[in-house]
Amino acid sequence: MKVTVLIVNYNNWQDTIECLESVLKSKYSPIDIVVVDNSPSFDSIKNLESWAEGNVKVERTNFSSLVFPENNKPLKYLSISDTEYWQKSQNDDYDVIFVKAGKNEGFAAANNVVLKTKLDRSGQEELLFLLNNDTVIPPDLITKLASKYVEHDYGVVGCVLLEYSKPDIVQSVGGLYNKYFGITTQALEGIKINELGLEKAHIDYPVGAAMFLSIKVLKQIGLLEEKYFLYYEELDWVQRGKVTYSTTYFEDCFVYHKGGVSIGSNHKSFIADKYSLINRINFAKKYNRTYLTTTYLGVFFSIFKRFLFLKFKRGASLFYEVLKINPNKF
Repeated sequence: MKVTVLIVNYNNWQDTIECLESVLKSKYSPIDIVVVDNSPSFDSIKNLESWAEGNVKVERTNFSSLVFPENNKPLKYLSISDTEYWQKSQNDDYDVIFVKAGKNEGFAAANNVVLKTKLDRSGQEELLFLLNNDTVIPPDLITKLASKYVEHDYGVVGCVLLEYSKPDIVQSVGGLYNKYFGITTQALEGIKINELGLEKAHIDYPVGAAMFLSIKVLKQIGLLEEKYFLYYEELDWVQRGKVTYSTTYFEDCFVYHKGGVSIGSNHKSFIADKYSLINRINFAKKYNRTYLTTTYLGVFFSIFKRFLFLKFKRGASLFYEVLKINPNKF
């Protein structure tokens, strides 16, 4: 059963090639690797091509055993536009395909470049692995995921995310959604890896940094919702399949994740701050209208805290963005 690994790059080709070196060492077969570049310029694509040709190397990594030695180059690769990708034959055998998105319309839209094609052309038995570019994976990860996934009737599932800089610390095993205020938190965040086996945690959705599903599930729940642009897409995805499918994470499937880098910053930018707040409201409008009022209160309290920390410009800008939301329309 083929697995397609889908990676989105945004102005961060250095992390992407580190990730790709680890993915290419996967023991699983058959596997396709597709990188969608969401960057505003062609610099990332050019560097990714140079890496595939053997002219650019991974400069540093915390996981030498998973990344080095680098895979033999040149790789057999294809570099095309999103329009060309939709039109191309899916029978070509490449080590990696680079797809340049026409414009940056967010995390969901970048993934949908590939997912749309999979919906139209793939059989239900194919599997999909959506993986952040700021990750490194062990060579047996995809084998474990595929084996465990097909044993049960799951929808979208996740992995155990470990801190890249502190790999014995859990970053998340999945997200939890507070219906009263629309807040999301990370399950088991901060515990040590040796504490994982004590009790499996409940999660409401897998974290978008590493999501695994089948084409069969994709055909039933549909594409990622592009209106969010950033954040809440994975929660929306799971919500649509909630009646039919359950979600979970696999305790022995580890992904080393930097966090924040894939959207261009380790510190919360205004764009990240904005969408983390307005999409709390957008998700509640769509699925949780009973608690829409308290969700608004929670958002305004979050903005108020920006003023308490003397971030007046940020607070005012966020307040303006929230006021622009139509409470009756997503």
